[in-house]
Amino acid sequence: INPVISPSERDRLRQQASRAGQEAKAFGGSVLVDRSREAHNGNAVGPVLIQLPPQQAVTRDSWIHRELFGPVLHLVPFTTLSQATELANSSD
Repeated sequence: INPVISPSERDRLRQQASRAGQEAKAFGGSVLVDRSREAHNGNAVGPVLIQLPPQQAVTRDSWIHRELFGPVLHLVPFTTLSQATELANSSD
Protein backbone atom coordinates (compact mmCIF):
# COMPACT_ATOMS: atom_id res chain seq x y z
CA ILE A 1 0.00 0.00 0.00
CA ASN A 2 1.49 3.28 -1.06
CA PRO A 3 0.98 6.31 1.17
CA VAL A 4 -0.92 9.42 0.13
CA ILE A 5 0.80 12.81 0.12
CA SER A 6 -0.22 14.17 3.55
CA PRO A 7 -2.16 13.44 6.74
CA SER A 8 -5.01 15.65 5.50
CA GLU A 9 -5.25 13.61 2.26
CA ARG A 10 -5.19 10.38 4.29
CA ASP A 11 -8.07 11.68 6.44
CA ARG A 12 -10.00 12.88 3.36
CA LEU A 13 -9.65 9.49 1.68
CA ARG A 14 -10.78 7.67 4.81
CA GLN A 15 -13.84 9.91 5.09
CA GLN A 16 -14.77 9.50 1.41
CA ALA A 17 -14.33 5.72 1.58
CA SER A 18 -16.61 5.61 4.61
CA ARG A 19 -19.23 7.72 2.84
CA ALA A 20 -19.09 5.50 -0.25
CA GLY A 21 -19.53 2.41 1.93
CA GLN A 22 -22.54 3.88 3.71
CA GLU A 23 -24.13 4.83 0.39
CA ALA A 24 -23.51 1.36 -1.03
CA LYS A 25 -25.21 -0.25 1.99
CA ALA A 26 -28.19 2.10 1.61
CA PHE A 27 -28.67 0.77 -1.96
CA GLY A 28 -28.39 -2.87 -0.89
CA GLY A 29 -24.68 -3.29 -1.56
CA SER A 30 -22.01 -4.27 0.92
CA VAL A 31 -18.54 -3.39 2.10
CA LEU A 32 -16.51 -6.57 1.60
CA VAL A 33 -13.24 -5.18 2.99
CA ASP A 34 -12.53 -1.99 4.87
CA ARG A 35 -9.03 -1.70 6.25
CA SER A 36 -8.87 2.07 5.76
CA ARG A 37 -8.82 2.87 9.50
CA GLU A 38 -6.03 0.45 10.39
CA ALA A 39 -2.79 1.95 11.60
CA HIS A 40 -0.11 1.96 8.90
CA ASN A 41 3.22 3.70 8.64
CA GLY A 42 3.10 7.29 7.45
CA ASN A 43 0.05 8.31 5.47
CA ALA A 44 -0.86 4.88 4.10
CA VAL A 45 -4.54 3.94 3.84
CA GLY A 46 -5.59 0.30 3.84
CA PRO A 47 -7.72 -1.17 1.04
CA VAL A 48 -11.50 -0.86 0.76
CA LEU A 49 -13.64 -3.13 -1.42
CA ILE A 50 -17.28 -2.17 -2.00
CA GLN A 51 -19.78 -4.32 -3.92
CA LEU A 52 -22.94 -2.85 -5.41
CA PRO A 53 -26.11 -4.70 -6.31
CA PRO A 54 -26.68 -5.20 -10.07
CA GLN A 55 -29.70 -2.88 -10.11
CA GLN A 56 -27.76 0.06 -8.65
CA ALA A 57 -28.52 3.20 -10.63
CA VAL A 58 -25.45 5.26 -11.38
CA THR A 59 -25.71 8.98 -10.79
CA ARG A 60 -23.12 11.65 -11.33
CA ASP A 61 -23.39 12.85 -7.73
CA SER A 62 -23.01 9.37 -6.25
CA TRP A 63 -20.07 8.74 -3.93
CA ILE A 64 -20.18 5.07 -4.76
CA HIS A 65 -18.79 5.55 -8.26
CA ARG A 66 -16.28 8.33 -7.71
CA GLU A 67 -12.62 7.64 -8.19
CA LEU A 68 -11.19 8.40 -4.77
CA PHE A 69 -7.50 8.24 -5.78
CA GLY A 70 -6.63 5.61 -3.22
CA PRO A 71 -6.98 1.88 -2.59
CA VAL A 72 -10.78 1.93 -2.92
CA LEU A 73 -12.29 -0.54 -5.38
CA HIS A 74 -15.94 -0.63 -6.42
CA LEU A 75 -17.35 -3.87 -7.80
CA VAL A 76 -20.31 -3.21 -10.07
CA PRO A 77 -21.93 -6.35 -11.52
CA PHE A 78 -23.07 -6.35 -15.16
CA THR A 79 -24.34 -8.94 -17.62
CA THR A 80 -23.54 -7.46 -21.03
CA LEU A 81 -20.72 -5.41 -22.47
CA SER A 82 -23.13 -2.60 -23.38
CA GLN A 83 -24.37 -2.48 -19.78
CA ALA A 84 -20.78 -2.29 -18.52
CA THR A 85 -20.01 0.51 -20.98
CA GLU A 86 -23.12 2.42 -19.92
CA LEU A 87 -22.18 2.08 -16.24
CA ALA A 88 -18.62 3.24 -16.85
CA ASN A 89 -19.66 6.21 -18.99
CA SER A 90 -22.38 7.42 -16.63
CA SER A 91 -20.04 8.52 -13.84
CA ASP A 92 -17.69 11.49 -13.77
